[in-house]
Parts: sequence; C-alpha cells; structure tokens
Amino acid sequence: MPRLPPQEGLPPPLCIPPLASSEDALYVVNRTLHLLIKPDNLTCYQHGVETACRGMITSAAIGWQAELERVRLIQAFAAFFNHYDLLLTPCVPIAPFTAGHGINTPDASAYPEWYDWTPYTWVFNAAKLPAASCPWGLNAAGLPQAVQLAATHFREDLVLRASAVLEATMPVRHPNDVLWR
Repeated sequence: MPRLPPQEGLPPPLCIPPLASSEDALYVVNRTLHLLIKPDNLTCYQHGVETACRGMITSAAIGWQAELERVRLIQAFAAFFNHYDLLLTPCVPIAPFTAGHGINTPDASAYPEWYDWTPYTWVFNAAKLPAASCPWGLNAAGLPQAVQLAATHFREDLVLRASAVLEATMPVRHPNDVLWR
C-alpha cells in the first residue's frame, strides 16, 4: 500500500507493524496520543489508557464470566419487554457538570468510575438494546436535562417514534448562555 504524503500541520502517517503483544499495542496507543494531542491535554486521556491496560490483562475466564452476565442481563430485559413496549429512564442520575471537569467522572469520591454515574446508559449497550436520549427541559439551574428511551431488540422503530413524540411535547430550550445564542 502506498504511503500518503504528510498533510500540512499534521504529523506524518504512522506505519504500524504487526503487534506481537499487548505491551506493543499499549506503546502504539501512547505514541499515537503523544503525536496527535497537545501535551497540555494528554492527562485527560491517561485514564482511558490505564483502563485499556486493565482490559489487556483480563483473563479469558473473566471475559467469559462477563459474557455470561451479559446474557443474564439480556434475559432480564427480554422478560421486562414481554410486558412493556418501552422503558423510560433518566440519562444520568446527576445534574450536568462543568464541561472538561472530569473525563472519566465528575466527582471521583462519589463516582470512582464512569459507569457509577451512568447506570442507565451503558446497560442498554451491554444488552444490545436500541435506545435514544431525548431532551427533557432544563433543571432549576437552567442546565439541560435528558431522558432515555429503550425498547426490545430490533424495535428501533418504537424508540424513534416515541423519541419524536417526546421531542414534539418537550421542545428543546437552550440555556441562557452565550454558546447557545
């Protein structure tokens, strides 16, 4: 494959050989981050790299156990959706926080990991369910809130139709902020 010429202002394209180990993969990730991201912003990505490292040392047995838990979750949702067409939840159980405050968590003491403050979002991904977030007005501080709709497998049509109804019923109002004018 021919190499692409470097574009002005961008580093030259990376030529990555086949990786022999997870340590090689981690090196490539770190090197890529250092090439593409300003040094002041690198710390924002460090937690993600650390999370990837933990994933690389996870055993196959733990991976299979996690997959069994996913199957149990899918079965529980299937039982729920035998009786209901849709599930409506908050997107997150916390108020909006300052942009850029924390990449992984807005408050590490209360929510050590991202999945601690997003209990209603990742679970639908894990169960492979169609879901959508919809605006739900503003909170008392004037910040946007949202809800999330989910349906059983292969019923994206229900999620999209219900989302359209919610959006028509609860029109988007933007906070009184210079960014929204």
